[in-house]
Amino acid sequence: MTVLFSDVVGSTDLLRRLGERGWDDVRRQHFSVLRKALAEHEGTEVKNTGDGLMAVFGSAVNAVDCAIRMQQEARRVVVAGTPVGLRIGIATGEATRDQADWFGTPVVEAARLCALAGTNESWATGLVQVLAGSQAKARFVGIGPQPLKGFDQPVEVFNIESLEGSRGSMFAQVERHEQLGGRLVAYSDYWESLPSLQKMQAGMFAELAPLPGDVICDIGCGPGSELIRIARIIGPEGHAIGVDPSTTMIEEARDRAQREDVALELLTRDGRDTGLPSDRCNAVRIERVVQHLGDAPALLAEAKRITRPGGRIVIADTDWGSLMIHPGDRDLIRRFRAALETGPMAEPWAGRILHDAMVATGLADVTSRMYPINAGLDAGRPPLAVNFDQFVEARLATRSEIDDLVAGLAAAFERGGAVVAFTMFVASGRVPTE
Repeated sequence: MTVLFSDVVGSTDLLRRLGERGWDDVRRQHFSVLRKALAEHEGTEVKNTGDGLMAVFGSAVNAVDCAIRMQQEARRVVVAGTPVGLRIGIATGEATRDQADWFGTPVVEAARLCALAGTNESWATGLVQVLAGSQAKARFVGIGPQPLKGFDQPVEVFNIESLEGSRGSMFAQVERHEQLGGRLVAYSDYWESLPSLQKMQAGMFAELAPLPGDVICDIGCGPGSELIRIARIIGPEGHAIGVDPSTTMIEEARDRAQREDVALELLTRDGRDTGLPSDRCNAVRIERVVQHLGDAPALLAEAKRITRPGGRIVIADTDWGSLMIHPGDRDLIRRFRAALETGPMAEPWAGRILHDAMVATGLADVTSRMYPINAGLDAGRPPLAVNFDQFVEARLATRSEIDDLVAGLAAAFERGGAVVAFTMFVASGRVPTE
């Protein structure tokens, strides 16, 4: 039998902050998404532990896939702009059923692993990794032997990661941002250094039309480059607000603002729940958020709520369906494009849906424009090389295929014949005055 334990991270603090009634509402939402995942993967709920669930599975593969699904769905339950944290422990082995409960070594192991796992992590024993193997939709990352209370010998432990998550956008994996640190910031800065992307940002700036004294919010502000530019225009009588769920990005934006002697208000929150008062802003800017987060309707609804009647909303995003890569094996490039369009990004066609999403939100005077983006070399490698590496991890290509592609692109960039390009869209509209 394979046993799974789940636990809400920081439940005591949530109870203190929300009170009994508020915490009960959050628990109900949380358990609802967990039970949906159980039903999808033939799991049986044994009991509610107060802050989590105990469940059993006849298949280790189902248990692993269920844990991945639970982690994905749990992020939909948000408190004060932050998804509720979840940790999971999984173990397999001989277990005994006594009435409605289960007992045995895997039950104890799973409970201990659940207690040790970090926020949004799912820890499993080595035996689970052996049994699930390549059949599960998962990547097993070795953590090493871990001492567990009540066991004489350390237990080999693996962290379970979704194959989609492992080849997905690192900007969407907020829980990894502290670990990624400077790499994440440098990657963001590289894209913003491209002349073609700067041209797109200039187009956004023109649509935003900031004036001295304006209150402008940048949802998904990242390291704050454009927000600082806005702050200089609106001046000390204005107010520049940056919203980003990543503490790493917010801290970088704060450091840059201090160096530039620019005043910013920075909020570590999900863009769908900024916490700002209604009608607070003259304008809202959103760049390259929908592709990572999806949920354009919720983002635009929040932007509309915090924008004054007559105020402007300007949103820009990438359309990965337009990606062009040359030179390279055509079959490999087709596979790569298909993986981008079906896997890593929450909304790979973000660019093309913006116009209709703004109209559906009830914005007026909606217009949109396309911008071609030409990528170059980032530290001698094509900028999508990190995605190529994740392509290998997801077993969608061999290492030799990717090495040949990267080498061919690098050489083509040197002689001026390479193409790594895609289209971005900028859409703008106004909040109706009536």
